[in-house]
Amino acid sequence: MSNWTSVGPHQSPSSAKYLSLCLKRVHVAAKEWAKRSRPMGVSIASCELVISFLNLIEERHPLSFSELILRRLVRSSLSRLIANRATYWRQRGKVRHCISGDENTAYHHQCATIRLQRNNIKLLRVNDTPVFSHSGKESILFNFFKDLLGSSGHSTVSFDLGELFADSSLDSFQA
Repeated sequence: MSNWTSVGPHQSPSSAKYLSLCLKRVHVAAKEWAKRSRPMGVSIASCELVISFLNLIEERHPLSFSELILRRLVRSSLSRLIANRATYWRQRGKVRHCISGDENTAYHHQCATIRLQRNNIKLLRVNDTPVFSHSGKESILFNFFKDLLGSSGHSTVSFDLGELFADSSLDSFQA
């Protein structure tokens, strides 16, 4: 963030120009960082290679303490990289859906149809008998949850509110 703060307000009198200059500097710094950093796929492949080498060494003789620590660190790094890659693709998929969903209605309708199909229960099996109809699935689910949760019994009020407040010394203005 030093690129953001490296631009002094005295260099550009307009706040819009100042903001634009700050954003340009941050953009340049991000490009330089991307050139220096290793691509995620290369890092994942490197971690997998180190783990496989350590596994080969372990087949010949027991690993030393430092080798065990190295393998544990590389495994944790690999799991972090895989989680970051999954997050990247999940976010990229959402961005693509937002962009393409508005411009391409066929794509938007296709995504909605796939989502609807995933949210539907296609069939239920009861005693190895498949049930496809909506009313059949409805009755199976109703009976299952009724047996699971039970039903509430009829409750009655067994007290008289008049008796509860008869001893109270409330006058007509307080009631």
